[in-house]
Amino acid sequence: MSESPPLADGSNDCVSPSTVSSLKSGPSACHTCLSVYELFDMIVREVYGEGEGKGTVASLAATSKAFHGGAIPILWERLETLNPLLEVIPMDVWMQALQNTDPASVPQQIAYPHDSPIRRAMWYGQHIKRISWSEDPESVNQEIYAVGSLTCLPPTLKLLRNLRSFSWTERRPSVARFLYPDLFVNPFLQELSLDTVLTEEAPLCSVLDAVRETCPQLRRLRLAGDSSEPLHVAVGAALADLVRATELIDLSCTSPLFDDVLLAIVESTSLQHVDVKMGWYTLDNMVVSALPSACLASVRTLTLRFEALSLSSLALLENIGSSVLFSLALHVNAEVFDNDLLTKHLAALTQAPFAATLRKIEIHAWRMDSEEDGDCPSITFKTLEPLLELKKLTHFVVYAKSFAMSACDVREIALAFPDIQTLEFMAAAFAGEEPPVGALQHLVELCPDLTLLTMPVTAAFGVPYLEPDWKPRSRVTTYAIATPAEDAGDPRVFAYLSALFPYVPPDTITDAEEVSEDEKYAYAEYLEDTRPPALYALSLAS
Repeated sequence: MSESPPLADGSNDCVSPSTVSSLKSGPSACHTCLSVYELFDMIVREVYGEGEGKGTVASLAATSKAFHGGAIPILWERLETLNPLLEVIPMDVWMQALQNTDPASVPQQIAYPHDSPIRRAMWYGQHIKRISWSEDPESVNQEIYAVGSLTCLPPTLKLLRNLRSFSWTERRPSVARFLYPDLFVNPFLQELSLDTVLTEEAPLCSVLDAVRETCPQLRRLRLAGDSSEPLHVAVGAALADLVRATELIDLSCTSPLFDDVLLAIVESTSLQHVDVKMGWYTLDNMVVSALPSACLASVRTLTLRFEALSLSSLALLENIGSSVLFSLALHVNAEVFDNDLLTKHLAALTQAPFAATLRKIEIHAWRMDSEEDGDCPSITFKTLEPLLELKKLTHFVVYAKSFAMSACDVREIALAFPDIQTLEFMAAAFAGEEPPVGALQHLVELCPDLTLLTMPVTAAFGVPYLEPDWKPRSRVTTYAIATPAEDAGDPRVFAYLSALFPYVPPDTITDAEEVSEDEKYAYAEYLEDTRPPALYALSLAS
């Protein structure tokens, strides 16, 4: 077996000139260029990012030891599976680790670190900067067992000594126990994403504690689990300690938080991007009284998910002290049955320190997947009127069960937001009080920067006539216009919309009758993910 390349110094960034064997200088300028590590690395990275570049760099690595040493750090920098790492661990190491009943004696039995195969595995592992591992439930679970076997290796065997980002996806408790801190925890870790079971203490609690003690550079943390179940109490306590002990910049958690976690988050002065959910039990009077006068002082993008609107959620909004907040999203899990309370929440935003910097706002006042009819009132102009004071908005998105607005209301909205680029009023049903189709002309004439439009309209009052010399000024390239069933397929509506929005090709218009029920409910997600330049006239039931 040929000798493996030397180990890089653990104190550096794992990619240094010492990892590339020196190329002999020759009369050729090419030889001279490739002998300079920085230039060689730049060239290989440029090749890697183009077309079939990954295969090209892999072929380059197989040509010589010199190219191999320079190409491997790039090929191994980002891995979407642990298989390559598992394959370079010698079989005898696996056997000794798995057969030993006393884990403390494993390091003495394994020939480490002078054994050449071990050095080879560590040399490859040190180049890995990002790993994203996701268990495929439909595939054979051989990799799962191999990943679990990593927990049997001695903790002194640092395979991922320079890992910067670690992503783990697996929600089954039987597999989540393989989430072993010693596998990825190191002083250089900056990003951690765990999509796993958050309702059980093990192993997440020990993972968060290890990260808090070992990863001072952690800046981004994402926890994804069952959004209907709260964090385990011990996990919540560990998360609160982690938030207080590190200088996190980005934090998101899909499970409802307990009080101590919420207080740790709002007290943080380093967090800039926050996406959290609060349960029925999160914002009680005691927590509200403990809120600092300037919550989330440095936050720039904020997503707050409430079970329901209340005076406590209003108090939280009123105490946000950031003067640099750029994007805000408010999600209400329960249907909003009190528009006055919603209006008070929106009015609080106009008095906040971030009123001058806010550019994007999303209001989710109705669950698109809800099967409850209820008596949820339509969103009216009066409900949204407080937001018209935010003159600098460029993105305005509202999800509601239905809308009740007139053409004059739409005109007032257009006048209030001259810089608007995205305007989406997403309705789950029709209430018979939607704006007339002619109201869209106000948006075309008063919002020159508008490029994305979603709105329910009705042609019950007829379709306006455009003068022959009228010239379209719209820059809209993506729009979705929802109409009642009786208006779907009306050629006058399609002709009018095509004249208003000339940048959308006519052949991309979809008739309402071709839209299935599943597509209707996936409407919001479809727009968010793809945003095609198309017009959808949806036939939604009243």
